[in-house]
Amino acid sequence: MAVVKGMGKALGFALEEAKNAKTPLYILFVKEQSFVTDVDSRRTWVEDQAASEVFDVMEYNQNTPKEFLYTIKAHTAHAIVEIAKRKEVDRVVIGKKRKGFPLISLLKGTSTRDVPRQIPANINLVVVL
Repeated sequence: MAVVKGMGKALGFALEEAKNAKTPLYILFVKEQSFVTDVDSRRTWVEDQAASEVFDVMEYNQNTPKEFLYTIKAHTAHAIVEIAKRKEVDRVVIGKKRKGFPLISLLKGTSTRDVPRQIPANINLVVVL
């Protein structure tokens, strides 16, 4: 499962891995916002410009079977872990943008920091810088 915010190295890596393993790829876009209403929880990726940009491009990539997953949550890391468990994936690929000193950037990202703390031992986590 690739967790994305846009087109990037993590998505490219996950697509290549899925293609090599001949397995379908779940592409998860989590929109994080402080407060989530009932209306928000019923929204689809088609209504989200950033998610649409990623998923529209991926629809034309016929090399790998894929499923688009979209959710709006207050806690990104928790959403990633819950969806990974529900979909019974064996690997989660997330990207981390490098800004300035990479280690500091890595430590500042809440998803990159919190997912490893919450993810079960049977799911491998790959962070692509």
